[in-house]
Order: sequence, then structure tokens, then C-alpha cells
Amino acid sequence: MSTHPFRVADALAVLGAGFAERTVAINDHGERIGYRQWGERGPLVVLLHGISSSAASWLPCAQVLSHNMRVLAWDAPGYGSSTPLADVAPRAADYAGRLQAWLAALDVTPDAIVGHSLGALMASAYVAAAPAAMQPKCLMLLNPAQGYGQPGQEDQSRSVQAQRLATLDQLGIDGMAESRHAHLLRPNATDEERAWVRWNMKRLNDGGYRQALAMLSGDDICS
Repeated sequence: MSTHPFRVADALAVLGAGFAERTVAINDHGERIGYRQWGERGPLVVLLHGISSSAASWLPCAQVLSHNMRVLAWDAPGYGSSTPLADVAPRAADYAGRLQAWLAALDVTPDAIVGHSLGALMASAYVAAAPAAMQPKCLMLLNPAQGYGQPGQEDQSRSVQAQRLATLDQLGIDGMAESRHAHLLRPNATDEERAWVRWNMKRLNDGGYRQALAMLSGDDICS
């Protein structure tokens, strides 16, 4: 995929063969995290997706990184087959707690954590709270979402949440994927790249997206 034009059919074939979905129990209450992994040796890098994505969206990156690294990409709580959080309006710390429980269940310590967009809020919260033994050597935040929970941003927070919820309520997950996928792509993205983003967005869970939106609206990356 790295040397040829991107095609969704090729991506799905590679996804099933090399980056297949797995799940692991994280406690005795039946809560689970879905994730994907690739690579057998080298430093361990953990990839955290954004609000409109999933573990599968990391496929092109994972394929490249797996040559020299072990790659783990989770489906955040409420995404894919991952158990949602209990709170309807969780905070980044709640996601970070699940992240810590997931890594503990796998008995691994990350060498690097990469958070994209909303995943950056989760990654930052993890680093702020995790014990020294589970801290990554490297934290990378890509296009980090800042959150709208800072004092003075109340109006913007309400506006962002209301607009996104209105889109979801009016269009549903599939319609939202059709109308908003271009926001996640460069202007000259190919039709196949657009189709890949739509495929990922259409796998969103309504409840998980609403919880993630509540976190984006109510939290702040600097808090």
C-alpha cells in the first residue's frame, strides 16, 4: 500500500490479514477493549484515534511502523467492540483510566504513545495520571484537539456540541460519514481515500460518539 495508489479493497484485505481486530477483558465486570496489533519486535508504539475514526484508520501507519516496531491501536471506549464508559459525559481521565487498564491487561508498557486529534486529549490525560512504570518514553500529539472545557469557552463548547449533535440526529452515522468525511482529508484526496474515511466513519457507534463529543466539549488538554 505504501508504493501503490491507495485502494479500499486492498486496505480491507490487509486489515483482515495483518491488522485484524482482537478484544481483551480489562476487568472482572465483563468490560473489554477492542484493538489491533502488528509487528513482533522493536519498541512498542500505541496509537489513539480521533473522534471520527477507529483503530482500523491507523492501517497505513501501522503497516509502515510494523517493520521496526510493535504497533497497538485501540478502539476507544464506545468505539468498535470496546465497552462504553459508564458516564454519559466522561472526561479525558476516564478514557485514560481505560487505556491504563487495557495496557495492564496486555501486560505491556508503551515506549511511545501517539494521539491524533481527540486521541491527544486521552494521551495527555494518560501521561498525567499513569504510574512511572507505565509511562511512555515518547508522547506525540498529532493535530491535537484542545477541548472546549477551559473557562471562558462555554459558549463555543455549547455551540460545537449542539452543531455536531444536530448533524448526528438529522443524518445518523451513515449520513454524517457522507457529509463530514471531507473534514478529515486534504483537499486533493483521491476518491479511494475518501471512501476509506467514509468506511471508517460508518463503523462509529452512536453512543460512543456522543460520549466522545461530550468529552471534547467539556474537557481541556491543559487541565
